[in-house]
Amino acid sequence: MTITLDDFMDWYPDGYDRLELGDGVAVQMQPTGTHERVAGEVAAAAIIEIQRLQYPSFN
Repeated sequence: MTITLDDFMDWYPDGYDRLELGDGVAVQMQPTGTHERVAGEVAAAAIIEIQRLQYPSFN
């Protein structure tokens, strides 16, 4: 079943998976390449700071 952009925007589940509309079908997006590397580096930097400042992290 294909949907229009307007239908997709009305249906889009805010706060859930990242989706895109491709050829009338909602498709889950996967992080790849540069974006994935940047996200990993930001997460690593955050973990290092949490440990350095001795903040509780996952309680």
